[in-house]
Amino acid sequence: MTADPGSLLSTIAEFSIGLAGFSGIVVVVVGNRRWTEAAKFRASLLIILSLSSGFLALIALGILNRFDGAIVWRVLSGLQAIVAAVALGYSYRKTVTAFGIGPLTRTGRALFSLGGLNVLVQITNTLGFFEPSAFAIFYGGLVVFVLVAAINFYRLIFVPDSDSTPNSGKAPSKKE
Repeated sequence: MTADPGSLLSTIAEFSIGLAGFSGIVVVVVGNRRWTEAAKFRASLLIILSLSSGFLALIALGILNRFDGAIVWRVLSGLQAIVAAVALGYSYRKTVTAFGIGPLTRTGRALFSLGGLNVLVQITNTLGFFEPSAFAIFYGGLVVFVLVAAINFYRLIFVPDSDSTPNSGKAPSKKE
């Protein structure tokens, strides 16, 4: 049983746009608290990744029936690799440069590795190395975007804010 690419793409688009919408609700609900740099970073990365996956899926839906499928998936994988590389560069700049963080935690290393692997796989898909599975590779990259966005959504809600930066290993300070 094979799934229709159109239905898979519309599911990703709906989920990712919904995730971005829920992040707006979180911002409104917790809007009175002081936002740390870590929380601002998590919120911005959540919105960037969820909207990027949604828009890439919508673009793919829009041109799905107009062009040959293999070419579409290869071109969109190239676009996805660019978006993923920009998001990875943004994350690196914010976590390492702006926050002055040394070694990352396991979660940080895993997310950076997943993002870097996604860029490499999308580039190889663009070059045609995964020709029979070009859609699956493109779709898998969208799932990675949504997964990382969902992890940041979880961290935004359930990881307590503190004066420490993300992944710094410092314990939260108690305010009296």
